Amino acid sequence: MPISRRMLLAAALASALPFAAQAQNSAADRADIARLEKYMNGITTLRAKFVQTEDDGRQLEGVLHLQRPGKLRFQFVPKGPYEIIADGTRLNYVGGGALTQVSLDATPLSVLVAETIKFDDRLQITGIEREPGFIAVNLVQKKNPGGEKLQIVFGDRPLQLKRWAITYKSGRTVTVGLFDVETGIDIDPKIFVYSNPHLQQRQTD
Repeated sequence: MPISRRMLLAAALASALPFAAQAQNSAADRADIARLEKYMNGITTLRAKFVQTEDDGRQLEGVLHLQRPGKLRFQFVPKGPYEIIADGTRLNYVGGGALTQVSLDATPLSVLVAETIKFDDRLQITGIEREPGFIAVNLVQKKNPGGEKLQIVFGDRPLQLKRWAITYKSGRTVTVGLFDVETGIDIDPKIFVYSNPHLQQRQTD
């Protein structure tokens, strides 16, 4: 699954896209939040090419599969240093010869695969930002507002999920840009199953 240099450049530019913050909780904000939630709730399955960009410019690419509720998988091409699979209950992070499992609800990305997507359910909306052709929602976890921060960026009119960025407590930001997005497609359920009995398993809540 080749990804063109144009797509890689677009992902790098998207990760640095400057948004100008708008007033929070205005009538326009509430209308846009409702519009974004309606769009996201209309997506039951999604497949897209992705480029993941680190702060230092390192990039990984592959295919994302998503199925609501609760399932997603990043398939890196070529195979990356780790795997990320959400099986409906837990987020499985496989890397360094070990399997780490965390509750899906403990991660900001859970909002993308919730049974009913409502941005201010487990998360807190900290701002809505707009640029021509784009709209972004900024989120933190209600139980840990000083923890990870999530920004989800949409193309506007028509709406389309474009990218998200997670900023960790350490200050490190990882951005995932999506391309060739398909929705409403059939996905083999085996994609969301991970089993390797030889891995050392760690669980955190």
